[in-house]
Amino acid sequence: MVRADTFDKIDRILKAINGSAQPFGGKQMLVFGDLFQLPPVTKGKEYEYLLDRYGGVFFFHSDAYKSGNFKFIELTENHRQKGDQEFFGILNRIREGTATDTDIERLNTRYTPNGSMDGRYIALFPKKEEAERVNRNHMDQLESKEFVFEAETILDKNSNKNESIRNVFPINEELRLRLGANVMMVANDPEGRWVNGTVGIIKELSKDKIVVSFGKGKNYEVQPLNFDEQEIAYSGGRITYETVYRVMQYPIVPAYAITIHKSQGQTYDNVMCDIEGCFASGQAYVALSRCASLKGLHLKSRITPASIKVEHEVLDFYRSQLANNLLH
Repeated sequence: MVRADTFDKIDRILKAINGSAQPFGGKQMLVFGDLFQLPPVTKGKEYEYLLDRYGGVFFFHSDAYKSGNFKFIELTENHRQKGDQEFFGILNRIREGTATDTDIERLNTRYTPNGSMDGRYIALFPKKEEAERVNRNHMDQLESKEFVFEAETILDKNSNKNESIRNVFPINEELRLRLGANVMMVANDPEGRWVNGTVGIIKELSKDKIVVSFGKGKNYEVQPLNFDEQEIAYSGGRITYETVYRVMQYPIVPAYAITIHKSQGQTYDNVMCDIEGCFASGQAYVALSRCASLKGLHLKSRITPASIKVEHEVLDFYRSQLANNLLH
């Protein structure tokens, strides 16, 4: 998910720190990742800039990558689906855009049209509003008292012309919580006690106190954080940012259902996936591959060839790296 301009910035910083004109300041770089998952996040002007400057958004479009003499090594041992080689094979073919009709039929045996959302598995949705609806339903089923925490606007240079908070930030404008609720952190803790994506359970709750348990005696009181929206300007071949919107809120959301983007990097034993509304390349692959086995997978909608999108730039890059390795 590292963009081309970010990769070049890393290169420039290391050159400056080490006083060296060599790529990355003469430091050896180990770069890990799966390009077939979700692409780097860009907004309108950022995408325009990256397209003009680099010809694309991915790190392999960057000057630093092209001059870095990187050696491509493909890791082949699977860990997440280690106990289900059939499922692993299907996922790999989806990942590389070579899934067969038989693969899709096999996945669709896990279609559960009337599957209940009773908390036995986490639900993954392409869009935030769908996940929020499921979370509200689960929260309403808890018998403990509900507390509501309102987001506070600190800065608004656009005079309330911004989109709603829920469309701009990963937080809820009205955070509704109950004791015992499953939650997820949506920002890294400044003190390093949790990271963006860590899940836990509400352990203590009052109108001015939230304590989250992350298991094994790790109970921490959570404080509100600032979330910033930056305005992007692209002019004269340069891109600049200005903070125009700042909101303070607890970095917590309910976690009975989450977006596919938020699930990236996670592993679950039981997953309910809604693939039908997938709109980004790699989105369906990420959702399906969060599950450790085919048995633990539940599909809210049937999978079709159209719902499995692969980024052609990524596929071309991947194949070129394999070809170069064969030549060497």
